[in-house]
Amino acid sequence: MDAISVRSATLVSVVLLATSLVSGCGGDSGSNSIVFEGDFPVAFVERDIELVDNPVDPVDFRPGGDLYIAELAAASSRVRNVTRSYTQGQGDVADPSASYDGTRVVFAMRGANDPTWNIWEYDTEAGELSRVIEDDEIAHAGDDLSPAYLPDGRIVFSSNRQEKTRALMEAEGVEPYAYLDQAQRQTATVLHVMNSDGSSIQQISFNPNHDRHPSILMDGRIVYSRWDKAGSVSRFPIYTTHPDGTETTVLYGANSAGANFLHPQEMPDGRLIASILPQSGTYQGGALAIIDYAAYYDEDNPIAGAGGAGSAQTRPNLFEIPFDNGPSAYGRFATPHPVWDRNNKVLTAFTPYQAAVRDNPLTGEPEAAEGPPVYGIYVLDLDEQSQRPIALPPRGRMLTNPVALVPRSTPANAPGTTVDAELAAEDNGYGGEGMGIVNINSVYDSELFDLLEDSVLVPGEELPRTPGGRVDVAQLRNPALATAAERPARFLRVSRAVPMPPGLPRGVIGTSPFPMQQLIGYAEIEPDGSVRVKVPADMPLSLAVVDAYGRSLYRYPGWFQVRPGETHTCTGCPSRQWEQPQNRDRAGGTWTNATSQFSGQAGETMAEARTRIQPSRLDLMADILYQDVWTHSGLAERDPDPDIEVTYERIRPGFDPPEDGIINYPQHIQELLWEKWRDGITCIACHSAGQQAGGLNLENTLGASGRLASYDALTKGAPIIDPETGLPEVEVVDGRVTIRREPALVDVGRADQGARTSHLIERMLETELRSGREMPDLDEAGVFDHRDILYESELRILIEWVELGAQYYNDPYRDAVEDPETGLEEERSFELADIRGRVQGLSESTFIDQIHPILMNDCAACHQAYTSQDGLPNLEEPNPGFNANRFILTGNPSSDFNMARAMINNVCEPDQSDLLRRPSSTESNALPHPNRPESSTPVLDPEDPDYVAIFNWIAAAVSEEACP
Repeated sequence: MDAISVRSATLVSVVLLATSLVSGCGGDSGSNSIVFEGDFPVAFVERDIELVDNPVDPVDFRPGGDLYIAELAAASSRVRNVTRSYTQGQGDVADPSASYDGTRVVFAMRGANDPTWNIWEYDTEAGELSRVIEDDEIAHAGDDLSPAYLPDGRIVFSSNRQEKTRALMEAEGVEPYAYLDQAQRQTATVLHVMNSDGSSIQQISFNPNHDRHPSILMDGRIVYSRWDKAGSVSRFPIYTTHPDGTETTVLYGANSAGANFLHPQEMPDGRLIASILPQSGTYQGGALAIIDYAAYYDEDNPIAGAGGAGSAQTRPNLFEIPFDNGPSAYGRFATPHPVWDRNNKVLTAFTPYQAAVRDNPLTGEPEAAEGPPVYGIYVLDLDEQSQRPIALPPRGRMLTNPVALVPRSTPANAPGTTVDAELAAEDNGYGGEGMGIVNINSVYDSELFDLLEDSVLVPGEELPRTPGGRVDVAQLRNPALATAAERPARFLRVSRAVPMPPGLPRGVIGTSPFPMQQLIGYAEIEPDGSVRVKVPADMPLSLAVVDAYGRSLYRYPGWFQVRPGETHTCTGCPSRQWEQPQNRDRAGGTWTNATSQFSGQAGETMAEARTRIQPSRLDLMADILYQDVWTHSGLAERDPDPDIEVTYERIRPGFDPPEDGIINYPQHIQELLWEKWRDGITCIACHSAGQQAGGLNLENTLGASGRLASYDALTKGAPIIDPETGLPEVEVVDGRVTIRREPALVDVGRADQGARTSHLIERMLETELRSGREMPDLDEAGVFDHRDILYESELRILIEWVELGAQYYNDPYRDAVEDPETGLEEERSFELADIRGRVQGLSESTFIDQIHPILMNDCAACHQAYTSQDGLPNLEEPNPGFNANRFILTGNPSSDFNMARAMINNVCEPDQSDLLRRPSSTESNALPHPNRPESSTPVLDPEDPDYVAIFNWIAAAVSEEACP
């Protein structure tokens, strides 16, 4: 391949040139086939083109990756493979980052015989390659990726070693394990920090999913991409944190178009550059965006007083590149990296559009498509609005992750966060140490509340507004102008995500898009919207603003964390201050028409004043409790607000209320609520097989999913039964056969969904909320009034079950069993062997050698973002029929092993596990599965050799109990 000497060109001409050059390039992989034409040294990665770097699959490994160093361009310019001596062409390399003096490169590498990815460093002056963590046992304790140098010489990186989370599990009496992401595909990779010699490794982030691509801002903060997955939300906004993990907050993009921002890097002018792309179907490429994060918290949403006008995002390219996963006529960008002190230039991987033709899988007609990418290294000149290639890939390879090896200013060390040592040593309530404080200025000043506006309110609720449109906090905090009942936001509910253990069958969680959650407690929201409360440190927390019943107005869409001893203060949370709070403008003293018991200091919120004077108010409450302490006793306009006390005390004798904040559907909803007799009335008297009032059967019977049929009816909708056949009606949606169902009575997923959007709660209260469904006329004959069926305590349990995500189980461990000899209940075990439905002994090597090829050939056409060819993803054909259902194949054997394992719940009867039961079903079964187009047989027939192979693989495993 000839050297490229294009010095400047518009994007359209350079795309045409690069396309012609790439289409003709060839040769063997290696430095001899890469020609570099640049004017500064660059490090980059060459990898296998078949490697689809899915942002939610960070530890993917494909042999053939190496790190290259390109020296200054000259007639004898050299491109050196600096890792081949270790990889021997059979390893893989990712995520290089340069030191601030430009002499060292830190990166992730995995050799052919390495069990994990590790952090390595290459010294360009000495020509030395070394692994940062010398000790093999410590190095292989997890997969370490995406390293970056901190200003003080330490290294921040993303890893699934999860050392602090494991320690907290052990303190809690739980056998430690590396938790999986919420998709159950990979162990979650979160941020860690270590010294330059690999010592003192510390976990600093606690996302239940992945934290990726950290880099350093000039003020010393770490900026990175976080996979925020909570409910139906799945996105990668940009976060920041300090090197000690304090002040972790969303920086930008939680509600922007695209909402998947990868590889964020600060530019010399203080803005960020990142790539924006869907999570699948675009070969990990998309558009580039330059982001003014100092003036905006989201696209088109400026920070008050920061001077933002117009849009926060500008595109450093001349043509529009789409956000969706359709073909991109002007190519795709990936892994941008600004070149400091080089006249506003940016290095990036870029692939021109690769025209291809494919047959439409539904019509069979040929249609235009996008072929596999040919990522090369390009330099963008932002001043001249031009781009030129400086290194193009050999055939079948891709070049990505360019890094300029030029000196640049070292960022400042991030300012230290004041930590309360006594708070850091406090019992966290789960056997360990470490508490922090969440200090919210006003829940009404949250940007999320501003975006949702009055859509979170139900009929009868109204919030006063200022002339500028903000919620009038001054009116709400004045007892003469507003009662407690006129303030819909009454409590802050705090829960935590239960770490996802390996081997947990998917059906144990149920149909919920949320992970298992554990309720921690409630804190009162003061009249000005402020709240200040202690929460456990180093755990992924969910925060929700709820009303007097515990029904959420909105739930913060991401996961929140504090470090031990940290006080995290924010205007409305969870993000940084986006607008000046309304309740910090006071000079001090008592609030208007309020009691003098809590006199505030200058700038204090009501929560700060109250918790300063009554420190016990910092503790979370186990129950929903309220007592009016603010209304002045001499106020003539009204009496103090009534108390609220909602506990678990009014529960039927013999039935245990939830313990430790864990609500399980079979125990607490089915047995406690649906089957309980109350003065001669029980729910199943009307909602049974013989009398399905409203089409709802709440009897204690198992459904086709292996769960209670009542659970599926509530969360998925009751099946519509054909009156002639007595079988569930089915329909074809996007080529798939599905059961027709009534609308679900429980509606969860988004930040503004929960009890207020669930028709089940509307009917139990006989009050219109926000489900959008018509309420019946209670005066009409035959309409039953449900208002007095549940006691207040029982209604609380039902609401909390819905609010936490309507899971089937929120506890991954088996219930205690009775000793047959003593009749006493044995002590529960919290070991991995005691995971509910856990299947032990599934051979991963057999899966990789025998089962994975079967799944790729028989299932990937519908369950993978790309079609398959010879057992591998076929990048030439993105799968238009792919839907993000629960069984998702990535093509990565390790990820797919975890996913397949989650579909196995019965080794004694392998044919009853979902992995076999669903694909062997037909339209007449309770679990219909689409048939092959050319045949009327199921996808997997029980006599098919592929079915038999999967059956034998499952049967060879060891059940949690001996098979009968």
